[in-house]
Amino acid sequence: MRAVGHVLRRARSGRIIVKLFVEVKEGTQLYDRRGRRVGVVREVFGPVRSPYASLEARTDRVGGIIGETLYSRSEPEAAGGPEEGEED
Repeated sequence: MRAVGHVLRRARSGRIIVKLFVEVKEGTQLYDRRGRRVGVVREVFGPVRSPYASLEARTDRVGGIIGETLYSRSEPEAAGGPEEGEED
């Protein structure tokens, strides 16, 4: 798992607000340090250099995770050379 951000607060809407360390896509599942699912990213917002995410909670223990680091099980996309069939 890779660290993607830390929990700031719970919004009035019930969503969890996360300060991101790395880029994540909407629909990404996020987990706590024990691998328990916390929520799914529904929106990424804020400045490009300092983004935030809004998660739809998948847990009842939101108050207990404020300040914790969240993780993604997906690996970052590989930066690579030309696609198959393309020339340099």
